[in-house]
Amino acid sequence: MTGLKESPITEIKAAPAWKGARSKKRLASSAEATALNRAYTTRMWEDIANGESFVFGYGPMELFNAMDLYLVLPVQYGSVMAAKQLFEHYQGAIDERGYFRSLSNYESLPLGYCFQPDPEIAPYGGLPKPSAIVGGYMTEPAIYELYAREFGSPIYLMDDPHRQASIPPRWWEGPEWRNENLIDFNVREFEGCVRFLESVTGKPYSETRLREYLQRADEMAEYYWKITDLAYKSAGPAPYTATDAYTEVGIFETHFGHEWALDHVKGMYREVKEKVENREVAVEGERMRLLWAGTPLWFNLGFYNAWEESHGAIFVETMYLPRAQRMMQPDRRNALRAAYMRRHMKYTGPSQRSAAELIVAQSRDYRIDGVVLPARGATREASASSRFMAEALRREGIAVLLLDYSPFDNAAWDEDAMRAEVTEFIEQIEGSR
Repeated sequence: MTGLKESPITEIKAAPAWKGARSKKRLASSAEATALNRAYTTRMWEDIANGESFVFGYGPMELFNAMDLYLVLPVQYGSVMAAKQLFEHYQGAIDERGYFRSLSNYESLPLGYCFQPDPEIAPYGGLPKPSAIVGGYMTEPAIYELYAREFGSPIYLMDDPHRQASIPPRWWEGPEWRNENLIDFNVREFEGCVRFLESVTGKPYSETRLREYLQRADEMAEYYWKITDLAYKSAGPAPYTATDAYTEVGIFETHFGHEWALDHVKGMYREVKEKVENREVAVEGERMRLLWAGTPLWFNLGFYNAWEESHGAIFVETMYLPRAQRMMQPDRRNALRAAYMRRHMKYTGPSQRSAAELIVAQSRDYRIDGVVLPARGATREASASSRFMAEALRREGIAVLLLDYSPFDNAAWDEDAMRAEVTEFIEQIEGSR
C-alpha cells in the first residue's frame, strides 16, 4: 500500500481535474437506456470476473453478440477512465513509455492500465486478460498489436479497405455501389475472424443465429432512422437534443440485435412520435440549431445544454442515431456479408469528400444554423475530415466553428474559453440573420 500512496494517482485524487456539468434529458427512454446499460455492464463485468470469455477491441458487434461473446470497446473503457478523473494518470503512464500524445487516445487510453495494472485504481477492478483482441475499423492498427503484446492475448486484425476511385453523388441513398471485389475480400476477412474466435474462445458460430440478430438489428436501425427524422425534420422545435441521443449511444454502439435492445428502441420511437404529435418540445424557445459533428465531450455532456435558455440554441448530433439509415441490409442470405455491409464506412463515409457531402445534406435536412467541428479529431483521419467538411459547409453558406478539444482530456479543458468561443459563434449567426 505504501507504493499506492506515493503514486501519481494520489495527487490526482487530491486535486481532481475539472469536472463537467450534468446534462439535461427530456426523454423517459433516456433514463431507461441508462438503467439498461448499467444492468448489462454490471452483469458483464461480473461474468468476466468469473472467467467468461470476452473480446477487447472493435469489430462486427452483431457477430460477437450472436456468438455470446462480450465485447469491451477501448473507447468505452477509456471514457470511464476519463469520467473517473483518471485521464492524466493513464495518459501519463503512456507518456512515460515514449508514445506521443496524438496516438489516438480515443483508442489508446486503456494502454495506460496495461503499463500500470493496479486493480485498486482502475474502473471495474481493472482489465483481465481478454480471450481475444480484435481490430476492425481501426485507425491505428499498431495500438491493437500493443494491447495483444501487453495482455498476452491472441489477436486478429481485419483489413477494411473502403477507398474507391468513383463514389456516386448522394452515396448514402439508392442502389448498392460498392465494389464487389472489395466486398468479397472483406467477407473473407470476416470468415477468418469467425474461425479465429471459434478456436480461441470455444464459442460456436451459427449462420442462422447471426441472421436472426441481423434481422433484429435492421429493425432497430429502422426505428432509429424514424426517430431521427421525426425529431429533426418535423416542423417546429425538436422533442429532444443531442444529450438524449448521446445517452442512447451505449445501446446503439454495442447492443444491436439483442431482443431487449429492440424492445427499448420501439419504446423510444413511440415516445418521440407522441411528443411530436402533441408538440411537446425540448426547448420552448428554440431559435437556433447547432450540429455537433464530432466525438462528444463525454466528460462534459452538460456543455450542450448551456445555451438553451440564454440563446434558444440547441445541439443535435449526426455521428450516431442518424447513421442508422446507412446500416440496414435487408438481404441477409449471406449473413457475414450483411454484417460487413452494416459496419462498412461506419461513421462518416467512404472518403473525406463524400463525408463532407453528407454533412451538408444533413445540415439542410435538419435545419441546422451552424456546425461545430473538431479542430483536432479523436483520430488523425477525423481531423483531416473536419477540414473538408468545413470547406464544403462554408461554400453552402452554413456557418462553421472549428473547436480545439479532446473528447477525453478533461484536465486540458478550458470551460470558460470554450463557452466563450461557442457564444461568439452563436451571436455571429444571430447577427447575420
